[in-house]
Parts: sequence; structure tokens; C-alpha cells
Amino acid sequence: MEKEEILNWSKKYDVDHPWWTRKEKELGDKLRRSKELTKDDLVQVVEWKFKELQGRKKRILGLIAKNNDTEIRRISKHVFGLSSKIDSYMLNSFCTLHGVGPAVASTILTFYNPKQYGIFDIHI
Repeated sequence: MEKEEILNWSKKYDVDHPWWTRKEKELGDKLRRSKELTKDDLVQVVEWKFKELQGRKKRILGLIAKNNDTEIRRISKHVFGLSSKIDSYMLNSFCTLHGVGPAVASTILTFYNPKQYGIFDIHI
């Protein structure tokens, strides 16, 4: 698939899914501005990621609830502040949080830096 075709599909997706696109921009802008992820932000990422998968969303939100906001902020500040971007380390750091696996961690990184990261899940 050529770059132009990928960009065309991306634009079509954005038009067809305005809620996802708005929420992605809103959260991404907030993460880039604050350089940290809060517990509420993490809940919103999970709600975005699993919007149409109610069972998975409920289960993961239950796990996310076990996390402490201070710990989420500490980990995210550390990851977003790294001068040397070691992708596996960044991903694994987020995976230390309850309810966060590679798919959610990659979503966080993609919201934070969409030019550098992509969402890693079964849909890729």
C-alpha cells in the first residue's frame, strides 16, 4: 500500500468517526501540553479504545480503578520526559499499571506522539 492510499483511508476514517477523532485530538493535545497522564486521562483512553467493546471496556476499567493517580502521573512524566526514546522501555513502563497492556500502552504513546507511534493491536 502506498503512502497516499494510507493517507486517503486515514482521512476517510476521520470523517466517518468524528467522536474518535475529536477525543484522540483532545487527549493528545492535553498529554503533549501537560507531559503527564492522569487516572482520568487513562480512563478516557480506555473508553476511546474499547468504545464499542463494552465487556472488555468494563473489565479493563475495573483493573484501571486499582491504579493510584500519583503512580500513573509519575510513570507517565518519566516516560514522556525521556531524552532517549527507547520504545520497548516506554511501552513496558506503561504496562506496569493495572489494566494496561501493549494495546493500551501503544494507544497512550500514539496520542502523545502520533508521528512516532501507532496503535499496536489486532486491528493493525
